[in-house]
Amino acid sequence: MPIERAVEIAADRHAGSNADARWARGLAGLTQRPLVISPPPDEEWVIINYKALDGSNRQIRFDWLVSGLPLAAGSTSGTTASAAANGCGS
Repeated sequence: MPIERAVEIAADRHAGSNADARWARGLAGLTQRPLVISPPPDEEWVIINYKALDGSNRQIRFDWLVSGLPLAAGSTSGTTASAAANGCGS
């Protein structure tokens, strides 16, 4: 799927006050998303096609990675201010 279409689909799932805001949120949602408030991706991996500096066509595959939130300095809870602002918390 072309990246423009992937962003368009993701943008439809995010709130935004206008089309540009939804596009920006959709693009961000392709790389990071709080699974507390957003669904996981439909795919198990993503393949990126690109043109290398030598002009050859290449591709690389990335499996999705799920990780916990880092502990805030001096905290015993994984919830940080920015995590809470994104709807994540423990």
